[in-house]
Amino acid sequence: MRAVFLFLNSDFKAIETLLHHKRHTLLYASEGHAAIQYLRAMMTFSKEAMHDAQTAANNTINLATRFRKPRGVGAILSASTSREGSRGTKPDWYALRGMTPLQRHAELVHAEAYLLRAMLNIGTSGGAMAFLKEGWHVKSAYATYRDCYSYIQAEYAVGNMVDDHFVSGTYLGMGVFNLILSMLPARLLRFVEFVGFSADRKLGLELLAIAAGWRTEIHPCGYGLRSEFCSIMLQMYHTMFCYDLFLGYPNLPLVEKVIHRSIAQHPQSLIFMYFNGRSHVIHTELGAAIKIFDRLIANDPPSDSDWRQLQYLGYWERSLCLMALGRWLEAAQGFNTLRTENNWNKAVYTYGLASCLWEHYLVQCGGTAPNLMKTVPSLTRKVAGKSIPIEKYLVRKAHKFALQECFLQRPGLELIHVW
Repeated sequence: MRAVFLFLNSDFKAIETLLHHKRHTLLYASEGHAAIQYLRAMMTFSKEAMHDAQTAANNTINLATRFRKPRGVGAILSASTSREGSRGTKPDWYALRGMTPLQRHAELVHAEAYLLRAMLNIGTSGGAMAFLKEGWHVKSAYATYRDCYSYIQAEYAVGNMVDDHFVSGTYLGMGVFNLILSMLPARLLRFVEFVGFSADRKLGLELLAIAAGWRTEIHPCGYGLRSEFCSIMLQMYHTMFCYDLFLGYPNLPLVEKVIHRSIAQHPQSLIFMYFNGRSHVIHTELGAAIKIFDRLIANDPPSDSDWRQLQYLGYWERSLCLMALGRWLEAAQGFNTLRTENNWNKAVYTYGLASCLWEHYLVQCGGTAPNLMKTVPSLTRKVAGKSIPIEKYLVRKAHKFALQECFLQRPGLELIHVW
């Protein structure tokens, strides 16, 4: 729990030191170390960070395997053929009743580590083979979550209690799976449901809210190891996914309660500062949002730390707010910082900088905006072997800018609407 609070309070140096020394012996220290390395890899996209993250995930899988209950060949074959109990067989989750608490947690950590490794391999390798190979591991992890969830429901049905850390981990996994898969296009959604996944958005949000302590009327759940991460997922869905992916109206009263509690408990958290700023953006309180993003930028980790990458979330959101207010030159300064220092999406940052300069100076912007537009196509990247849709769109706009003799009709306003 100490490591979780250090992470939420943005004390990244302390958490890395704490987990590093215990990663080879303690199950959750190993998983925490792997998760930290994964986040660093996603923030920097460096080959060294990717390699370190894959090594850490493999070490966690190996450690979890040591703590899992040994399974004979017969049990493995039975698990591969039975689901919810064919005639004469017990359901898959029933094996969890014969495990110790440590063995059950090892099952959970094993699934989570497999997911981390799968996301890393898909993100770095890309292509159909990576999807097929890691898709099997994702399916295996989902099966573990489903069995753990069925076990918890069976225990609750007979009045037994299950430890809160196990419940919060299971509900986080099942909640995220249901939530993310429910966002897929209808045709792809039918396929993933056909191969055995569930994609119930209502259930996913409900499980996350229960584990985070917001749906006690369904059944109470104590504060577990992953409860705050359930809160983070709720905030991410309601302040980002609902608007950016057009998923419908967010539950604003719930968002305000979750953010208020999170900020009260972790006032220095860069993550919760970000969601607080997003909440103000949703309410069109752009001035208040800019002040929060300024705080996020000012409270960044040391400049030589990879965790400084979190600061760039503040630069990005602040620049969008300034664009909406017509403060083009200030927004351009933020995009220029992102373009020169951050590796996430240089094509978008460069187009944003060029658009803001064009909007501020209009035709009298000299050769700066045209020169920036020319570089946009060369700055695109691929994730999981696929081009990023927003980059493809901006490349077309940059080509159109050149074809129209360095002219676009209000590109800054268009970028705000598209984003």
